[in-house]
Amino acid sequence: MESNTVISIQNLVKRFPVGGDFFTALKNVDLKLHKGEFTGLIGPSGSGKTTLLNIIGGLDSASEGTVRVLDQSLDNTTHNERAKLRRKYMGFIFQSYNLLPVYTVFENIELPLILNKIDQANRIKRVNQAIEWVGLTNKRNSKPNMLSGGECQRTAIARALVHEPVLVMADEPTANLDAENSHNIMRILTKLNNELDTSFVFATHDEKIMGYLKRIIRLEDGNIINDKKIKKEDV
Repeated sequence: MESNTVISIQNLVKRFPVGGDFFTALKNVDLKLHKGEFTGLIGPSGSGKTTLLNIIGGLDSASEGTVRVLDQSLDNTTHNERAKLRRKYMGFIFQSYNLLPVYTVFENIELPLILNKIDQANRIKRVNQAIEWVGLTNKRNSKPNMLSGGECQRTAIARALVHEPVLVMADEPTANLDAENSHNIMRILTKLNNELDTSFVFATHDEKIMGYLKRIIRLEDGNIINDKKIKKEDV
């Protein structure tokens, strides 16, 4: 795999058992993503975009084909091997936030660093920096039930980025947010993409996200039907 290639997928097929038959969610997908790209997997519900995102993130596995992520093959890997790769090198942002309700903003963001066995002094420094990135300094001791939807999503973003991952997966990250919060979230992610050179892959059908993407990959019925890099003059 080329040194700047983050994801390399060939002939990917994904089938799910349905009754006594199978439903093919992805059909012979070929895809290559490079470091620092800000990419959207776009398509209607059922197009295969979330399935593809989950396979890239090692949350699911392919039925056929080869998948290499961060120069590691995900073919025939164990659950623990994929979990280790995710923990060290990936970040995830979900539409449902997935925050721990008994933890404060600070503690929720700190969790990936604890799992990666980062020492306390370093953890405090990095969590405070991440809180600053997303503009939640005055909410660091608040629990999720005291936060707005936008603040919960910003906390989830800080948690996904606190260990400065190489690759971030975002599944409908603006689905539960109003237009103003959606644009705020995307501006934060664009800024972090530029500053950290982190690669982002979004699965979405939210039109508000489109204007921020640098590459749009359209899926329909499990196939990639269009793959376009966006120049600034196109936006």
